[in-house]
Amino acid sequence: MHRFTKAAGLALALLVAAPAVSVAAVQTAAAPANASQSRTALEYQLTERIFAQLDFDKLMTEAISQSFAGQTQGLPSGWDGLMRDALVEEIQAGRPRFIAILAPVMCRGLTDAELRAGSEFVSTPLFAKLMSSVAAGREPAFTRDEERQLQRFANSPAGAGFFAKLSQLSENSITPEVEEQLMVEFVPGFFRRFAEKAEADAARRRAARDA
Repeated sequence: MHRFTKAAGLALALLVAAPAVSVAAVQTAAAPANASQSRTALEYQLTERIFAQLDFDKLMTEAISQSFAGQTQGLPSGWDGLMRDALVEEIQAGRPRFIAILAPVMCRGLTDAELRAGSEFVSTPLFAKLMSSVAAGREPAFTRDEERQLQRFANSPAGAGFFAKLSQLSENSITPEVEEQLMVEFVPGFFRRFAEKAEADAARRRAARDA
């Protein structure tokens, strides 16, 4: 699996771990979302909010940077930094496109009610605290009030369905077809940004040499 989609898989793995970390816990009452929202819009909204909590841009940047290890030898000095800058910029610029591709994967099987409830829940400080604990590999230290909120969410029909279906996600949820879509969106912009930076640096070096 390519480092790019490995990062997506890591995000899914962190998310899947969330319900299991708190067996005695998870749900604030979810405010009803706009009923007229399309299915696609609901999936995008939920996925965007989850990735915001996971710092998905950072996960992808670190994962893809690792794939460059040992592959930048022979480049002019400083160009490995240009490559990383291009990577960071393209991940940030392409984030809406990546989310649109991954949203159906993240939300497969969720009902509209579960999408709305989940979207509200992942926007809460409670979810942020839960994910922070999962990422650090420790049990979350919830207050009694937070545990009650989590219980309400996990025991509600929409909350129970939301967590049950998230638990079915894994790195394998990123199929070869999805991986290819992600790479088609990422690679051209990345190479274009790197080429522009490399050309600008080469021009500066030529100017300095000819001065």
